[in-house]
Amino acid sequence: MLLIDLADDVLRLICDCLIPQDALNLSLVSKRLHALATYRILAVFIASKPKTLRAFHRYVLDPDAPPRAQYIESIEIKPHILYNVDESDGDSHGARSGYLGNAMPVLLQLFADLLQNANNLRRLVL
Repeated sequence: MLLIDLADDVLRLICDCLIPQDALNLSLVSKRLHALATYRILAVFIASKPKTLRAFHRYVLDPDAPPRAQYIESIEIKPHILYNVDESDGDSHGARSGYLGNAMPVLLQLFADLLQNANNLRRLVL
């Protein structure tokens, strides 16, 4: 028996046990597995750069796409992205190391938007 021959409910149970990277790999196998595994890809988010937070926010809360924030189970925000905005990212907006510049209120608003929409959030690390 092949994996693809299993019933959708069995495949969904398998997907529930996958880490996001494995779910991403499984979603590339076929359209059917893509539909079943995609929700796990968004389950864990780690923001280590301001541009990562911005891109994730834009993707998850895209008004023209189906709701995605409901799949987020864990968010980890590295504290340095709020305090030491990396000028090489193009996200500095005049901020210097140790200085809370213009970028911080914007990033906090993006973070707040994610929290407000992530109804299934189980873990938050700051």
